[in-house]
Amino acid sequence: MVRLDLFTEEHLEVSDLWRWQEDAREDAFLVPLEAAAAPESATLLVRALLRLPVGRTLQGLLAYDPCGQDVHAVQVLIGRQCFTFNKYLPEASFEEVLALADHLGVGTGGVLPLRYSVVRDALALQDGQFTLWLSGGS
Repeated sequence: MVRLDLFTEEHLEVSDLWRWQEDAREDAFLVPLEAAAAPESATLLVRALLRLPVGRTLQGLLAYDPCGQDVHAVQVLIGRQCFTFNKYLPEASFEEVLALADHLGVGTGGVLPLRYSVVRDALALQDGQFTLWLSGGS
């Protein structure tokens, strides 16, 4: 079990599949899972390779809802740094896109859309693409 705020790229070597666990102190923890033990109704965090439009390949986690068969968030890990994009929080996620683009020294078009593929078939999940849609205000 690893506290979310301490989770790094190195932890990806422990397991290809993780789940959330929150304790009474409201600290979020990630718990490694075996594929056979994966709950069918809870969000799973699946290790993935992430290919950016600028040609860089990074590692991270996909937040996957098995019920809706949907990847709704991506966590990009670079060493001890983490950048999280969630399609249900596009404005906040765009700040993370800006931070990652700045970290990599590229424009935002070099970060999204990113392509993902699951590492070592941790879960039967097809390769896909993740992007954010910001609503235009008037």
